[in-house]
Formats: sequence, C-alpha cells, structure tokens
Amino acid sequence: MVIPVKIESSALGGETIETVNARDLHAFLEVGRDFSNWIKARIERYGFAEGEDFIRSENLRSPKRASSKSRVQTVIDYYITLDMAKELSMVERTARGREARRYFIEVEKQWRAGLSGRAVEVDLISDLRSDGIGKLPGQRFAEERLRLGFATKRDFAKSVALSMQKITAFEDFHAFPKRKSEYDLFVGIGFDLSYWQWGERSLSAAERELLAGWREADKKQKSALLGHLRHNLLSAGNDTDG
Repeated sequence: MVIPVKIESSALGGETIETVNARDLHAFLEVGRDFSNWIKARIERYGFAEGEDFIRSENLRSPKRASSKSRVQTVIDYYITLDMAKELSMVERTARGREARRYFIEVEKQWRAGLSGRAVEVDLISDLRSDGIGKLPGQRFAEERLRLGFATKRDFAKSVALSMQKITAFEDFHAFPKRKSEYDLFVGIGFDLSYWQWGERSLSAAERELLAGWREADKKQKSALLGHLRHNLLSAGNDTDG
C-alpha cells in the first residue's frame, strides 16, 4: 500500500526524523476546507507543539496557470512527524484517513526495523512471539512495564527519565516515541520494543540459537529435526491426557 504523500527527512528537536508535508496529507485526505484553516485548527484542538510535533517553513510557490494571481506567493508549509500524521488521519474518520494511517504505521514500522538492524523472523518460531497481536499498543506497553517490575507509571517514568505525560501517552493513548533517543532509553532497561509496537516478542538468546542452527542445517537434518519435535510434542500431549 502506497499513498501519494512523500516521506521526507527533517531536522526536528535536534534530530533528523521522518516527516510529512501536511499540505500533501491534506490533499490526499480530501478535507472539505482550506489547508491553512484546517491545519491551524487541528494544531490548536489537539495540542500539537511546534518544534516537537511539527516545524513550519516558508516557501515560494508559483501561481496556477488559471489563477488570476500572477505573482509568486509565499506559503507556509508544515512538516509533521509520522505520529502527528497518523493522528490527523485518524481524526478525519474517513476511509482515506484510515488508509493514510495504516500507511504511516507501515512506514514507521519499516523505519524502526531499519534502526534496530534486526530482520523479523516469522517462519520457524513465530508462534513463540505473537502473543500480543490483537492487543492495543498501550496494553502491551503496560504488560512490559509490569514485566520489568514497575508497579506504577510514575516509577517507570523515573527509571527512563521521561515525563509522566509521555508515559501516560504511551500507555493510555497508544502513542509511540518521536525520537530514537527515547527508544534507546527503553532498550537500555530491557523493554521489548518489538512486542510493544507490533505484538511480536523479540527472540530470546535460546530462540536465536535455535534459529541459527535451523538455517545451517541441510534439508535432511531439518526433516529429522521436525520429526523429532513432532514426536516430542505428541508424547507430551499423551502424557497430559493421561
């Protein structure tokens, strides 16, 4: 799925992140009001912050051929984070809004996967990792917080040196961090980012060892291993029934 909204890298908050020109998103969503009033109203209503959720840029734009305005105009473009783009798409409550939101989620997923440098393995042991699919991101966030021994959101906020407002946004409103530095804070305490974002558990050391052995095995060895596993699973099931 690809929509005609260009993803661009922009400097925001001292970091280079993926952004979207809100003017392009506005055109795709087919919003029934002019861009300037639409974006200003959305920023005010939902509390988006300049320098954190978006940056503004003045650009020169040539008039349309059929326009009575013959002079080049100065327009203000808004370059917004993928999180802001997802929220703007969602609040439109239209089929196009849902399509755009799914697209940005996929783009963000691929971007984060690139940051981590880890390929997602789903063939041999995907059943060990998919226990969070179907749950909301905030629910998975709370599970990870509790798994790490933090009984309250406030305790967790202190451990990663983030505000309660941000932790509440992650857990109660299903938001995700906007900066790689925030992801690094979670990784540092053993938070399973893969589970939080996509509902799939990261591979444990034992699982990675198993997968590495599977990849190195030839066809005959793989067949023997699968037969051995099936036999053991069947035996375990019979013992349980007895």
